[in-house]
Amino acid sequence: MSHLLIKVMNLSLYAAILILVVILLRVLFKKAPKWISCLFWALVAVRLLCPVTIESQFSLLPSVTKMPASIHSTIANQESEAVTAKQTSPIVNEYESTSRQSVNVIDSQSDESYNTEYVADSEYAVDSLSERNVKTHKTDYIRIITIIWLVGFGVMMFQSLFSFLRLKHTVAASVRAGGNVYICDDIQYPFVLGIVRPIIYLPTSVAGGMKNYVLAHERAHLSRHDHWWKPLGFFLLALHWFNPLCWIAYILFCRDLEMACDERVIKNMDRESKADYSETLLMLSSPVRRITACPVAFGEIGVKQRVKGIFNYKKPGVWVVLLAFAISAAVAVCFLTSPIKNDAVAAEDDSLVSQASVDMEVAGDVVYEDDIDGNGQMDYIYMYRLPEKERTDDHAIDWSLVLNGEEVDRESNALVCDFDACSIDVDSDNKDEIMVRIFPHVNSMPLEEFSVLKNIDGAWVKLQDTSDLGFKTAEGDEMSAFPVNVTVGAEPGTLDLQVSEDKTITIDVKDHYEKMLDDVEVSDLRILADNFLNKGQYAVGEEFGTIADWGTWEIEKSSIDGVTCLCASEGISSIEGGKSDIIGTLKYYFNYGEDGKINILKTDFEKA
Repeated sequence: MSHLLIKVMNLSLYAAILILVVILLRVLFKKAPKWISCLFWALVAVRLLCPVTIESQFSLLPSVTKMPASIHSTIANQESEAVTAKQTSPIVNEYESTSRQSVNVIDSQSDESYNTEYVADSEYAVDSLSERNVKTHKTDYIRIITIIWLVGFGVMMFQSLFSFLRLKHTVAASVRAGGNVYICDDIQYPFVLGIVRPIIYLPTSVAGGMKNYVLAHERAHLSRHDHWWKPLGFFLLALHWFNPLCWIAYILFCRDLEMACDERVIKNMDRESKADYSETLLMLSSPVRRITACPVAFGEIGVKQRVKGIFNYKKPGVWVVLLAFAISAAVAVCFLTSPIKNDAVAAEDDSLVSQASVDMEVAGDVVYEDDIDGNGQMDYIYMYRLPEKERTDDHAIDWSLVLNGEEVDRESNALVCDFDACSIDVDSDNKDEIMVRIFPHVNSMPLEEFSVLKNIDGAWVKLQDTSDLGFKTAEGDEMSAFPVNVTVGAEPGTLDLQVSEDKTITIDVKDHYEKMLDDVEVSDLRILADNFLNKGQYAVGEEFGTIADWGTWEIEKSSIDGVTCLCASEGISSIEGGKSDIIGTLKYYFNYGEDGKINILKTDFEKA
């Protein structure tokens, strides 16, 4: 929506120049017929409405008026600089390359060396956050302006609709007097109401010769389609309500509209008839001056000036008409076209357009906000979509966690994700850690990853997670799951699930495969079941299953015997059956030791 506002502001700036030109032309053509002024206003309407312009060497519009160069590209350039700095920083590259590896205080390095490296990363995080805050403030500034513009547009359109409905209600009891003419007791002056089926409404007091003059005027409006042009003009005013020149233009346009209509009515009248017409105009003039889209009223605007125009009217000469069309064509060429860009300017504009499209992807969006650590201050997770051309198989987005105004973690993911976060004491030290849950968009497959952060001496450290365990699929792809070895059991119809170095769970899957043998059609799963149960094809201890292709299904807070922990749910499937044959769900209950490594408390298996 911000891009739409910038486009509207561009059009409004260009139109402001044209409005000033038209006001000057109205002065020069003061004694010319007013339909010529309406022709000039039509050019302004085209300028306000049409976002596409043809390049011309005769264009008098300055190319420096464009708003993106002064507003939008400022944000784009700052973000581009931040991204460039991030890509060229050796600290950042090292940080990202290890973002999916374990970070432990007690590991292969001492506390001192670890803290030194983390402080360096933290300094980058603070700088990065500062840059992003500048960008966020500017982006918020644009969003606030956009909201104000939309509110103003909405208020004006609502006022127009309300005015229309109120008039419809007022004339609901009118009586038809023939054709599209209705008489109403509840109105004081005549007007035309409606766009598709316009109706002329006359007050009861209008009769005799006065009625003829009024009907001639209103029918002239209809023949000129003024009941279309005035609402269109009001719509353009509502769209560009922030431009004071547009208000001036609309007032002058409505005045010229009425005077042009007067001129059509009186062009063949004698002086006495003009006097009667003017008297009718004065008697039925509206005491209220309003800026509205409807109705097209008989005596609403500039009555005194219109009366003067009626007596001063002269039929235009041919040369005046030709000159008016010539000037209109010249104005259109000079002010409805844009300057021809040289190669350098064109390249710059192209880069602005390209950057503008990238902006929406690179800019950090708040995808989660809550008081995560419970201290009364709002915390945030930002996601940064990378442009398509910069995405790789293992890097589609960046995301960062901001606690109490400080970026404490920044990581990369191969897929666009959703997020949530919570605080939980997972190492029993009576101090809460922060767990971020990550939900990659992988079709309809359930898939979750997680990141646990602990504050050690003021620095946030990422604890071990399941991907740090180095479990890979048969194809060699890393998985965010606990490694499980699934083999054929010693008893018929059983499987052994080795869930840790010292624990094996034996499960009976005989009934699971017996159900498959009842299938009417022969399927891959039925053949698998038959081979497993009856033909003795699988030897005891032979590999038979693995984690389902989409890894960890769910990570959630839990507890075992009063000990706070996390629970990871993973699907177990047969090797040959693939993900179509889910044997059951394996649940790992785990927390962390003092060294920040995963400590498995319990494992359970639920058959499918």
